[in-house]
Amino acid sequence: MVTPACNRTVLNEETTLDVRPGDLKSLKIDPAPREQKIRVELTSTPAPVSVFVFLEKDRATAMHDIEARKDPPANVLEYREKINNATLEVTIPADSVAEVLVTHASKSTKVTLKLTN
Repeated sequence: MVTPACNRTVLNEETTLDVRPGDLKSLKIDPAPREQKIRVELTSTPAPVSVFVFLEKDRATAMHDIEARKDPPANVLEYREKINNATLEVTIPADSVAEVLVTHASKSTKVTLKLTN
């Protein structure tokens, strides 16, 4: 007997962003029917940046704390600040849209983000 796939959503996305001082660049991660573990790989050249992962439903609170540079920011699942390279592993609850935000560049920089699960 063959059973159908377990509705697994495959995430395999790579993008390059131009980030300048004051910019808030984000990517949304579509919801999956089950909890999913995602991996966010970031490379920033030449300047360091900060990266934050949070749920869309928590965006207002997370953004308030990120812009105020609170440490740790409320409702953020995972983050790294002032980095050129980082890998974050984050668990996203079932049926939840997540957001990856890149900001706090000290000067214009090119950021490559790779999102996988």
